[in-house]
Amino acid sequence: MWLVLKGLIVRWVLATSLGRMLLFALGVLLPFAGVLKLIGVPVLLVLLVIGAPVLLVLAVVGLPLMIVFAVGGVIVAALFAVLSLSLVVLKAVLPLVLLFWVLRWIWRMVRGPKPPPVPPVPPVPPAEPRLDDTI
Repeated sequence: MWLVLKGLIVRWVLATSLGRMLLFALGVLLPFAGVLKLIGVPVLLVLLVIGAPVLLVLAVVGLPLMIVFAVGGVIVAALFAVLSLSLVVLKAVLPLVLLFWVLRWIWRMVRGPKPPPVPPVPPVPPAEPRLDDTI
């Protein structure tokens, strides 16, 4: 009986929620991995910290070990790719943003402060017709 239930659970997990589980794992674990990487933890330790809970959850569900290691490897590889690309993008974009801020600050120093805005002139109400003019 337990073997049949275990087989049904494995089929259900593989068929319906494996993709959702992978996306959820990436969505939850990716910011955590980014924070660990920014703190200065080496990439291999970040991948170990992130990959271990995923492998544990997959193994507890009852998936065969080959599928557990394959799915865990895919998740860890995707995290590694995203971490590597995000650091490259950060290294390329950060100097540009800093340069933009410095140039904007210099531009404001050269041009001086902005003058206060001129208040708008209120519209003139139309003149009301007098009764004695209409006769």
